[in-house]
Amino acid sequence: MAFIKHGEVLETRELRGLAEGVLQVAIRARKLTTESIQGLSPWASSARLEGERLTLEVSSSDVLPEILRYLVERGADVYEVIPRRTSLEELFLRIIGTDGGL
Repeated sequence: MAFIKHGEVLETRELRGLAEGVLQVAIRARKLTTESIQGLSPWASSARLEGERLTLEVSSSDVLPEILRYLVERGADVYEVIPRRTSLEELFLRIIGTDGGL
């Protein structure tokens, strides 16, 4: 099966490979600074802070200990870490978009 996005053909295996390579992580922490969040770029493809909730997208759970050490070394108080795989539906909507047209 294939999908078309803006004239480009995306194969199902490409979508599956992308989904397997994306892990969303929610971290509840205090004392996060803009500099420390920007410093997460070697491990995270995106970072978003809303209140005490930091949401990251990483390629593997293997980088989580490094991320946590990094944040704690910069003075953050980490209370919770919740990893979650991105579903194929979420990935499909992110790639194809919600416009639904060709």
